[in-house]
Amino acid sequence: MPTGPSETVSATERDAIRQVINGYYDTFPKDPVAAAAFYGEPAMIITLDQLIPLNNRAEVAATFINMRNNLTGSGYKESKLLTPHIKFLNASTVLYSGVIVRLREDGSEMSRGGITYLLHKGDAGWKIHELIVTDPDRLIRDDSPPLRGA
Repeated sequence: MPTGPSETVSATERDAIRQVINGYYDTFPKDPVAAAAFYGEPAMIITLDQLIPLNNRAEVAATFINMRNNLTGSGYKESKLLTPHIKFLNASTVLYSGVIVRLREDGSEMSRGGITYLLHKGDAGWKIHELIVTDPDRLIRDDSPPLRGA
């Protein structure tokens, strides 16, 4: 497992993290209950005006069902994550951010905003533990090599 700066993080770990996020984005519009499996326990959703603690997978699934139903009422079809960035905080914790674009059935854009996920790697692999709505201009950036002598 990686223990240091970004150059020691294997491509395999980065790919595994991307697979979790991509799997979640592919699954959520079709099956919010299945999308909950991409989340660890406990989890939390932080929006601009709410902090929603989710103690177990059933609570995550119920929240996702409500979210998807609200979106579907406005013609929602799917979401895309643009300009993703991964920042390793340590060997088992990362921040993954990007711009989320929600699309309607007709392909038009519903909304756009910043989003950051906190993922942790445990016995079950990488899982999302926090979804944080952010300002698009406040997203984290990829890891960069450490400064020499720092």
